[in-house]
Amino acid sequence: MTLDSEDDLDVLMDYGLYETPQDGKNLVEHYAIKIGGSSRTERDLLEAMIRAETGLFRVEHIVASRF
Repeated sequence: MTLDSEDDLDVLMDYGLYETPQDGKNLVEHYAIKIGGSSRTERDLLEAMIRAETGLFRVEHIVASRF
């Protein structure tokens, strides 16, 4: 496999974590079930990661604004 940049590796890792289910669950869900979070913060992060959705978007136009 050849990657165009180091950033492509991030995309590949995200795909592996979120988009490759085993037994109907992705790797983050398996981790949450088997290991879980040791603190409230970690549990909150795991919950957010489980709810996350992957998307690919194309910017069609930019509206300039003044701040």
